[in-house]
Amino acid sequence: MTWFKVDDGFPEHRKLEELEANADEWAACLAVWLAAGCDCSRRLTEGKISAARLSRITPFGRKAVAIADRLVGLNLWEKHGIDYTFHDWHDYQPEAEVVEENREKSRERWREWKKRKREQRAANALATTTTNAVANAFANVPLTASRPDPIPTRIPSPDPVPTRPPPDLDQSESPARASGVSLRDFGDQVANNGLAIQLGRSDRERFSKLAPVEQYEIDHALARSKGKGVGYALSVIEGERTDALKAKDQPPSQAPPRRNMSPSEERAQENATRIEAERLERKRLRSLGKSGDEIEQIEKQNRQAGADHG
Repeated sequence: MTWFKVDDGFPEHRKLEELEANADEWAACLAVWLAAGCDCSRRLTEGKISAARLSRITPFGRKAVAIADRLVGLNLWEKHGIDYTFHDWHDYQPEAEVVEENREKSRERWREWKKRKREQRAANALATTTTNAVANAFANVPLTASRPDPIPTRIPSPDPVPTRPPPDLDQSESPARASGVSLRDFGDQVANNGLAIQLGRSDRERFSKLAPVEQYEIDHALARSKGKGVGYALSVIEGERTDALKAKDQPPSQAPPRRNMSPSEERAQENATRIEAERLERKRLRSLGKSGDEIEQIEKQNRQAGADHG
């Protein structure tokens, strides 16, 4: 769109003083002059308009030519053959070439704006699709809080020392090394004790790193893991081996003397072992990024599973 520029003082211009005595003539000249200026600006005719065009764009019909001749007499227009031209058009109105250049720039800005909007809509649609796909993927993953799939952790124990010998075998007569319990047998015992239907991948990896595991270690761990889960039982074995290594590293003068424990002392030792195993299991779950509420929920589920089995 092109603007036709009009000075706000034009109605009082000295060239219109001759028309002040006749209001109708003043209004007709001003109307034709304004209508012609708008038409020339819209069609970029450089201020030129024909008599026939004046008759079409104004309501004066054939009288428009007489009004145009009156504008020529007032030195507002110039006549060239059958056409009329605004006096000093280029002093006030932009040239057609400049208008066309500005119009092309406007069209280019419009095209660029539409292109950016299309790209933005496409990016938003892609982001929404990706977000929905990820959300749906996580929503469809089953929660296995009782048997997470953690990164296996292990306390270095190059030479595991059993914490308790079998009750029917004296230490002095025990063999130097037993073959240990297989992974399959350990899984069967876990299932029979109600700790898990089957071993998870992380449980299998932890057991393999503890191997060889003796039967009395498993019995001791299962007895303290009622309602706690497989991870707790493995933590019991790891904790007892750690305690055994600490006792082994002590000088003879500092090593606790071996003696038969009373039932109350036995229960106290079992409670201490259970607490240590719980601490190790919670530490392992925290290393996997579990929150306090999630750890509490897992422990609750493990206790409930042990109670149901009992």
